[in-house]
Amino acid sequence: YGSNATSVPPPLQIISAKAVKSESHLLLERSKAAGFSGRATGVMATFFNPFDNKKKQAEKKVQPTLVAEGEERAVLIEFANCLSVPLAIPSCQVEFKASDSDRIKAPPLSFVVPAKATNFAVHFPFFVLDTSTEDDGGKKSSSKTEVEDEGEEEAVVIDVFEVIGLRATCLNRSFFIPIGSSESQEKPKDDATESLEKQVPDAASVYQKSNHNKPKKKEEQTRPAFEAVPSQPHLHVSFTTSQTPIEDGTTVPVHLSDGEIFTIPSFRLQNDFGPSGMGVMERLQIVGVGLPGMPEEILYDTDEMAAAQEEEEMTDSDDEEDESTGFEELMEADGLPPLKMKAICEGLSLTNINDKSKATGSTVMFQVAATHDMGNQLANGGNVRIRFRYRGRSPNPATEIWRKREVSLRIIRVKGPRISSLTFRSDL
Repeated sequence: YGSNATSVPPPLQIISAKAVKSESHLLLERSKAAGFSGRATGVMATFFNPFDNKKKQAEKKVQPTLVAEGEERAVLIEFANCLSVPLAIPSCQVEFKASDSDRIKAPPLSFVVPAKATNFAVHFPFFVLDTSTEDDGGKKSSSKTEVEDEGEEEAVVIDVFEVIGLRATCLNRSFFIPIGSSESQEKPKDDATESLEKQVPDAASVYQKSNHNKPKKKEEQTRPAFEAVPSQPHLHVSFTTSQTPIEDGTTVPVHLSDGEIFTIPSFRLQNDFGPSGMGVMERLQIVGVGLPGMPEEILYDTDEMAAAQEEEEMTDSDDEEDESTGFEELMEADGLPPLKMKAICEGLSLTNINDKSKATGSTVMFQVAATHDMGNQLANGGNVRIRFRYRGRSPNPATEIWRKREVSLRIIRVKGPRISSLTFRSDL
């Protein structure tokens, strides 16, 4: 009886497991660093192979989700209860690989699964400890995959870990419920079963059953995979007249007439440094998205401005006046896009944004100019976005980790006389 008790499966079963998608302004985006021709991840096929079944490979391969150190993420797991009564789980904890258990912290949860439930969802939070404060001799327990790029001496190290299962306690017993490939492995056959199969002869013919009675093959579960990257900054955007950050989905109305220059109230940019306090911003880009004639236009870049700082110091005040007048002349020009945007970034620098002693941060102001024949030429119904794209520390020299925060503008055409340098109150 004791030997059979260990083979009894637990009444709690895992239906699916996946990573919970974070908010849009917290998503991490990977890009290749400038000057690196090699690949940062994976191996790319050079030639097309018509006999290669890419669909099966895509199903088996799970793209890891980027996770910043010190930030909380969650895994969504759906359960099924095989009992006809509610099942109480006093303790259930997510387990990762043995080498990852030191850095990854996941608290145990307790919950009750309803009777005969088939898709009871539970969010399991976890976070990765920040290793930036560790000494060089400190041990890093995460599993790392090395990818060698052609033409590069150093190998790109990718810190990847995955969820292997759950350790659940129920009915006064402790079970380990695996996720993924461990369930799909076939059980070894006993000696008695193999000897019985040898004695039974092969059938002379097999009666073909109908397909509608054929049992469906269970889909193989995929293990949620994650990739740990250094702590990343959090950018807060707000009006200078208010301390409340602008939330996602907020739309700022811009009433603009033909041949008018509209000045948007100044925005305040502040760095939150993340939960660990180590998320230092290293680069900032301000991009205008949705302008007529061009999908994206870079209005400001700290990297390019730092390189061209010497040239700007040599320019005279007359040249600066020519630039301002050139922006105003867009109203009278023909053949140009009906809408143009300009960023006034006087005093905007990464030093002020990353300065923890200054609570004011840095300010930036935008101007929108419309030509005299703007009319109904606005694309997307006049929806324009200001995208603040920024990045922090990189996991390796060949990879950059970016985040973005957007402010939506609604261009509303006003028929009437032109009023230059029109402003409005943001709190109305």
